Amino acid sequence: MATPVEAKPSASSTKSMEDMTEKELDDALNSITDTLGGTVTIVSLSSYEGDGAQKAMSSVSDAVKGCAGGFKATSKGAKDDPQKFTKVEAEKASGSGDESVAFAVTGDADGDKIVVHGEAVRHGSTVATYYSLNLAVFLADGKPKEYDIPAELIKAQSAKLA
Repeated sequence: MATPVEAKPSASSTKSMEDMTEKELDDALNSITDTLGGTVTIVSLSSYEGDGAQKAMSSVSDAVKGCAGGFKATSKGAKDDPQKFTKVEAEKASGSGDESVAFAVTGDADGDKIVVHGEAVRHGSTVATYYSLNLAVFLADGKPKEYDIPAELIKAQSAKLA
């Protein structure tokens, strides 16, 4: 039987910011920045009857073309403050599933440019939708690194739906 090892917190995790050395404070802030600079991907699965999945994919393709010049979206409770998206561009799809459509949506959040990469992949009557966003845009410098939807994520989910 393996002997459990008790994890010990780092010295800085139990200190207030005022009690940290300059190096401990830099390490803590860099850790937060590294976390916020990561890419988040949301995956959703939708199941359809009949030819509903094919129609959904056709709708996505039409929307990518039809929204190239941008659009505004409102949410319940925020009708007076619509979210502005300045453009939608087709991107190279993964080629997974029976059909796939990839796109990038560029938005404006209080003057900051935000790009969300999306891809819809149809597997029979199921559509897997992926959205990736790099959180670095919300940091002070607002300069996310180049990113995309992780190919290994699409590959793994496609294997489960095959």
